[in-house]
Amino acid sequence: MHKQEEAKLIAEIIAGTKRKKRRINVLKVADNLRALHEQHKSLVKVANIVDLSPEMVRQFIKLNSLPNEVKKLFKDGHLSGVDIGYRISKLERKDQIAIAQRLTVSKL
Repeated sequence: MHKQEEAKLIAEIIAGTKRKKRRINVLKVADNLRALHEQHKSLVKVANIVDLSPEMVRQFIKLNSLPNEVKKLFKDGHLSGVDIGYRISKLERKDQIAIAQRLTVSKL
């Protein structure tokens, strides 16, 4: 990865994590953090680069493992929080879609 590409990823991550109103979708932030993690091979290094805790970096990266149906709910704005996405990712895969859809309907 070139320095310019890495700088763009970092800028998008910061724009998606450091403001009250997120301007970048959490899935984009998650994908960028995954790319940085693949580059640096360390959650701690990535966390230091983007000024987040290693735990927060791990939670964002975990969003990449969500099923496409759940990711679509994030992309469409029906779900938005990193925490909720991380919690859904810890469920059995067969339950992830059902729970995510239920959350959008009943706002649990």
